[in-house]
Amino acid sequence: MQKPTIFKNKTLLDPRYMPPLNKIIDRKREMSMILNRFKPLLNDPLNYSFRCIINGSIGVGKTLIVSRIAEKFMEESRNYDRNIEVVRISCAYRDEIQVMQLILSQLAKKGYNTYFPSRGVSYGELLMFLQNFLESNKMHLVLILDDIDRFVERNPKTTPLLYSLTRFNDALPYSLLSLILITVNEQTIAKIKLDPAVRDFLYDIIEFKDYDVNTLAEILKARANEALYPNVFEDDLLWMIAKISDGKARKAISILNSAAQYAFDNMEPKIAPEHVRIVIAEYKERAESFNVSELENLPHHTKIFLLSIVLSLKECGAVSTSMGKVMKYYKILCEEYGIKPKSRPSLNRDIKALQLSGFVEADVRNVPSGGRTTYFSVNLISLNKLEKELRSRLK
Repeated sequence: MQKPTIFKNKTLLDPRYMPPLNKIIDRKREMSMILNRFKPLLNDPLNYSFRCIINGSIGVGKTLIVSRIAEKFMEESRNYDRNIEVVRISCAYRDEIQVMQLILSQLAKKGYNTYFPSRGVSYGELLMFLQNFLESNKMHLVLILDDIDRFVERNPKTTPLLYSLTRFNDALPYSLLSLILITVNEQTIAKIKLDPAVRDFLYDIIEFKDYDVNTLAEILKARANEALYPNVFEDDLLWMIAKISDGKARKAISILNSAAQYAFDNMEPKIAPEHVRIVIAEYKERAESFNVSELENLPHHTKIFLLSIVLSLKECGAVSTSMGKVMKYYKILCEEYGIKPKSRPSLNRDIKALQLSGFVEADVRNVPSGGRTTYFSVNLISLNKLEKELRSRLK
């Protein structure tokens, strides 16, 4: 068996892993807003209810934070002796009847007598059973419906599930249901607002913006420190992953996990930038937007400068390389291909072309000796593959 040199606890990089509330980085504002919706239930759960929409891209922490806030609220509610329960259901690939059956099933797992036949019953019968159950027990249910977008997409006019749950409390003597909808698409919110059956019922909207690069790098650092052994990753590597993850924590952690697995499978002592470049190709959305055939559109001299960057990155094995190191290879390659080298200022047009093509990222940084210089990185393709493609076009 291979000695575990990379992973300390691989499960912490699993996309299903949910860190505890005190280890969640950022999102303090969103957490406070969600908790503020819950808190009035502690005072009067039979005369208060709320409805809100949690909206944001996939992988920005919506489900994680709502779930952890719900757990914290349930812990507090026990001190108040309130009859409150929270149920979260994923609506993906399920119809209205299946969602209602899952609600009753989860209540049954909590010890309540909510058994109902799985076949031969209508949505209306299941809904009435839930209403009668909550009323007879004077219980307030906070229902979290994740992935609600599919219901709205399938029902362009009125969604039976949304309509009935939005107006759930109308026929009851108490307020027994609060509703949280988790969406990934702003068009879903627009459709809900336009639905005449539910638009008069206020839904608060809490937006989860994409993470910025600094926050993503911080999230990755915290997770890497727990999941990986010391000295198997560099901060620059985490920064590299954060920059190419489009503001999505789930995607960033998945890339880190895949790169770590690649290093482990190949018995490497640590995770290298090249491992990240290799696994990035597995992400379909990146592969579709990045095509090596675009090299054909680059001028001959620009291809040579790009190859200089590739060779410099391969030599240093780092995430980025400086203009000074690139120029060393650039002069050698110009001699190899029999062309006259450009001056540094004259290369600005080539650098701009490489940035626009997506092959290279460039940023200007301060250097310890004083002054500033340009650093280059290649994130979306293996350096070996890019070198091979370039040399075949420079023959």
